[in-house]
Amino acid sequence: VRDAWAGVDTDGTELVVEATDRIEADADLLKEALRNLSENAVEHGAATTVTVGSLSDAAGDCGGDFFVADDGAGTTPDRREEAFEPGYSTARGGTGLGLTLVRTVEKARGWWVSADETAGGGARFELTGVAAR
Repeated sequence: VRDAWAGVDTDGTELVVEATDRIEADADLLKEALRNLSENAVEHGAATTVTVGSLSDAAGDCGGDFFVADDGAGTTPDRREEAFEPGYSTARGGTGLGLTLVRTVEKARGWWVSADETAGGGARFELTGVAAR
């Protein structure tokens, strides 16, 4: 997570890492997906904090599932799935490829990524089906 964050122009945004689990993944692809989720929060959501944490089930086991959430502007429910489509961007001059790459990575790994919102209205992306290491 921290390696991916180092490649982002954070513009003063804080990274909070709550997850300590190791997961089974291609390191380069995972880093690229995390970088794109982080850039999305900073550039499109005007986030001041990005949090990466584990998703736990009722027994407290998260497998390797995790979330990336921010305190930015988020997106409306009717646009969440559209945000993963190639070319979709809310930023002037944006390529619309960041979340598309995240979706490509998750499909290649057999994961599932979903978009939701935080209690404060920011964006929250959950990656499930991730194998713990």
